[in-house]
Formats: sequence, C-alpha cells, structure tokens
Amino acid sequence: GSPQAAVGARLWGRNVGLVAPVGQSFADEMLCGLEMSGVDTRGVARLAGYVTPRNQIRYQAERMIWTPAEGWDKWEQLNAELLPLPDQYRNASLLHVITEGGGGAEATMVAKYRAEKGEDQLLVSIEPVIHQVSEGLVEALRPQTSRADLVSPDWDAALAISRLPPALPLTLAGSAVHPELMGRYELLPEQQGGRPAYKLADGNAFLYFSPGAARWYVGPVLGSSVACLFIESETATPDLSDGTWQEYDEAAKVWGPADAVAVTRSQRGVSFTDSLGTRRKFTVKQGWLAMTVDDGSEQEVTQMVYNSVHGQVAVDGEVSFLLQSQQKNRVARRLRALCAAAGVEWDEDGSLKKEWEDVDTSLVVTGKRQGVWQGLVDAETGGVYYWNTITDQTTWTRPPELMRVSKAQETKRFQVRNIKGDVTKLPTNGSGTLYLNASSDQPPEPPLAGSPEDAPARVLVRCAQQLGMTKGILAVRRGSRGSYVLDCAEPSRVWEVPALSISVVDPTGAGNAYSSAFAANLAVELGRDSRMEAILASACRATATGAAFVACEGLPLPSDTIKEWLQEQSKSLRARVMATPLLDKDIKQFGRPEGVSKPDPDANAKQF
Repeated sequence: GSPQAAVGARLWGRNVGLVAPVGQSFADEMLCGLEMSGVDTRGVARLAGYVTPRNQIRYQAERMIWTPAEGWDKWEQLNAELLPLPDQYRNASLLHVITEGGGGAEATMVAKYRAEKGEDQLLVSIEPVIHQVSEGLVEALRPQTSRADLVSPDWDAALAISRLPPALPLTLAGSAVHPELMGRYELLPEQQGGRPAYKLADGNAFLYFSPGAARWYVGPVLGSSVACLFIESETATPDLSDGTWQEYDEAAKVWGPADAVAVTRSQRGVSFTDSLGTRRKFTVKQGWLAMTVDDGSEQEVTQMVYNSVHGQVAVDGEVSFLLQSQQKNRVARRLRALCAAAGVEWDEDGSLKKEWEDVDTSLVVTGKRQGVWQGLVDAETGGVYYWNTITDQTTWTRPPELMRVSKAQETKRFQVRNIKGDVTKLPTNGSGTLYLNASSDQPPEPPLAGSPEDAPARVLVRCAQQLGMTKGILAVRRGSRGSYVLDCAEPSRVWEVPALSISVVDPTGAGNAYSSAFAANLAVELGRDSRMEAILASACRATATGAAFVACEGLPLPSDTIKEWLQEQSKSLRARVMATPLLDKDIKQFGRPEGVSKPDPDANAKQF
C-alpha cells in the first residue's frame, strides 16, 4: 500500500519521500514506477535477514480478503530502530503513516519526529491497516490515533472497532511473592516502547514494554529494566501473552517462573441456556474466546456464524445450537461484542433470510398486510423495526405497504402517521416500548443486522471514541458507497461523500491513495480556507484520487491531464456532499476525556 499512497499524494503536486523497509530480495525494477512518478525513494531501506513476503490479496465483491505469507510475523515485530529517516525528509510538514497491526514501530518513529519537529509544526495522518480487530490492538493504537490530525480506516475496520465494548483496565493477579504489585492497572496517556503503558491504580507500579529486551515488565520506574516481574512477549498488549511470567524473589535473590501470574481484562462473559437446555458460557481469556458447556469441557472459538432468522449459532463450523427465541438477539449482541474484543471472526449468515416482499405476497392483494406486520420501537436505541407475525421475521427495513413511521414522532410524541396521513395514538406496554399494533404480548427483539447502531453516523462516533479521538478528523472509506467524514474537533455532523461512477480495473491500493491524498490536501487547505471547507475539499479530492487508481492498471503517472481530471471530479463531488446531524448524546461524548493522570515523577523514581 505504501507505493500507492506515495503516488496518491504525488498526483497533487506534493513533494513526497517514502520511508519503507524491504527485504534483501526486493527487485530494483519495482522502484522504477515510484521514481518515474517523482517519489523520492531514498527512505526505502533493505534490511539484512529479512525476505520480502508475498501476501495474497483477493476480492469478494468489494471486500478485500488478505492472507499473510510465510514469514510475515517477523515483519510485524519490526523494530523502529531499523527504519532510517533521511535528513532530507526532516523538514516535512506532513507525516502520513500506514500502521500494520498495533503500529509499534511506526509509533516510535512518529514520537521521534514529533519531538524534533514540534507538535504544532507537523500534521500527522494515520491509516490503520487492521486485518483482525481486537480490544488489545485498538488499545495499542489509541495513543497514536488520539493525537493524530487525520485517521482513515476502511469501513470494515471502523465497523468492527465501533462494536468493541468500552475500554477496560487490566488486572494482574497470582503472585504471592509480590502481592503489592497485584491489582488493577489503568492505561496511561503515553506509550512506552511502541506499546501501551499502564499504572497500578492503588500504587506506584507500572506495566510496560521494552522493545530492546522484547519483554513486558512490571516495575517501579516506567521504561526501566529494574523490575520484579517480566514475560518474554512482543504482543500488542500484555493480556495477549500466552507464556509464563518470571518473578524475582528478593529473599532468595533468584528469578523463577510464576505459573499462577496472569494479566486479564475484566471482560464480562455471556452465559445462557440454548433451546435444548444446554448451559453455555463464553468468556475472553488472555485474548482468546473460550466456550464452556455443562460438562465443564472448554474449547477455543475462532469463528462464529449467526443466523438471525432462526437464532442459530455455529461455532467453528462444528458446534451448532439454537438460541431461545425470546432472548436470541440480546444474546447475539453480547456474543458479537465478545468476538470483537477477542478478535474472533463474526459473520451474520443471510442465506436463510427472506426479503419481506417474498413473504405472503397474497396478503398484499387481499389488503391484510396490516395484520401481518407490526412496527415496534427498540427501547435501547430508539430505532423503529418491523415484525412479521406469521414468519416471526424482524427487519429494520420499512415495508412500503405498511405505515410510514417517523422516528421523531414515534419516540417523542407517541404517535405515528400512516400512508394516508392519519395520525394515531400508540399504546405502550408500560415499559416505554411502543407498538403500532398492540395485539401481541410477547413481541420479538429487534433484528441484529443493519440496526441503527450500524448506521454510518453512529459507527463513526463510536469508532472515534474507541480510538480516543477528540480533535482530529476521522475519514472512513467504503468503496462504491463513497466515504464518511467526522470532524471530532467540531462534532455536529457526519459528511457523506459519494463515490464516482467508473469502470473498475484494479482496486488494489486505491484506499491507500485515498488516505494519502486526503492528508496531502488537508495539510495545504487548512491554512487557506475555513476548517470545514478544507476538510470537505480534501475529502472530495481524496475520493477522486482513489477513483483514478481503481480505473487504471498499475500506478497512474502524474501529469497535467490527470490533475485537471482530478480537480474537475472533485468539484462535481463537492456539490453532492450530504450531511447527517449527530444526536445530542453523541456530541456530548466529544467533551474533554477524564483520562488517567500521569505518574508522579518523584514516586516514579522510588524503588521497592
């Protein structure tokens, strides 16, 4: 993605230097396209002992499926010290970073460059490339994204991030030698060694990563090798480590294994009884999802498929069970959150769903549709959903032959307007849930897929919160549906930029070009126009840039012709941008976060 990102910014006439590590076998010919585009490649470094992996990318509809090649693990653990930054690049005003996973190496480089350049003199753009979202990975990214001026994930990553449960502290337990170090550790604002750092809530101990030693330490001084516990691990967060902790016994003056010591998150599990009476419990244990049943047997879960029509759950393609109808969607929501927290693949199988038009079409002719469908309001989200009383199907999509329901009227005035314009008062069930037709005592729960919680505005708000963003710009690209933009500094609306209608030749790298073009234009436009106009102009130019990459094979070469085309398309897009206002409760979420206070320097210097 970095070559496409470099050319994407270069198409707008920006001076671009590329910093990227490659293996010893990397062909010189592959740099020719970049150099022909005017990209400075002096930052491309060949690393001894590394082989350039050939990862596989394939497309299913518009969804990119990425398969890592053998040896990719070594690249994920790359130390930032191996990434040289040429002196000619040090006067740059924009740093666009494509992070892989938790972005440990990139975080160290950004921190160094910020210190040299100055916070106000550098615009930082981060494009997080996340193949499998997990709570620990997002926590590792948060110190970077919270300070970035622009963050630009793709839709799948943003959606998965938005579904994560609220950030939870870590709990260290199991040591009888150092009971004073056991307890809850809270996330610190700054990173250490390219990883998150934590402080004991009721003490002066720190939990942090040392890249030189490739260890997680628990000690009195943040960043020091003077510690009482450590574990050999390079995971994004310590709760993902599966090795054995080592602890120092002061009395015996020796290090030894501490088999009982573990770092966990206070993630609440999900317990329920399925339709056959089997009791099941799902819990997150050190970064993996476990399923336990009545007989005490436990298995690791790597994939979960849910069919919302029948309430059927399939685990790893082997275990299948049905949820009880009265609780199926509530349990499914919680299972989906656990999958997100553990980085487990969650899929909602739509193969057994029927569109509402295909169900009981004869009833439309006889005019009995009113007795088939009922509209309800979800008590949690305030969204209106619809229930087919014959098939027991629920859907968020409003059947056109049924009542036209206004959400504002439904939730605020307790009334609806039907297709003829008549207003009817609604009965309630005593708990605030409203019915369009109150003939049922036990209405089903709202459907899981396509809920208002997955609407773009809600996704961007929750994604920004998970990434700790209170001042930067969140831009989420979604292929043929365009992109969505939220300014966290002035969070009043989400802007929707439509996509251009073009023939697709090769979509590879188009998202990377979008992100870099957005950043390159933003760095210039913020000083010329109002903040809103600068953001929208940059978003439209980024969309046009991505389209240029999709429509050609290979890298498009910068020229006056393509620049004129980009500018023309950008202007046409600007006239079609739409805005979705945010709810008051969402706007309030962008107030100054309380956060965790920094450690006391005096206390930090003390030894146990």
